[in-house]
Amino acid sequence: MTRILNINNISRRKLLLTAAVAVPVTALASLSAEAKVAQGSVMYQAKPKDGHDCKACKLFEAPGSCKQVSGSISPNGWCMLWSPKA
Repeated sequence: MTRILNINNISRRKLLLTAAVAVPVTALASLSAEAKVAQGSVMYQAKPKDGHDCKACKLFEAPGSCKQVSGSISPNGWCMLWSPKA
């Protein structure tokens, strides 16, 4: 039993509601878990600030990267996303 979609039976309301749901879902699905922010947008600097540095941050991934910030990250650096390790 094959069911054929009859476009003439689709109401404009149903089409618009389907599109209204599909667009945000598609946008969310396209976001990658690997999406990172630019260093400049979080005020990254290659030196510590107020005694806080990347190697003590829960987002830092040794030897030189971050879970949230793109590019090469110094263990002695700092940015606005700094959060202490648990």
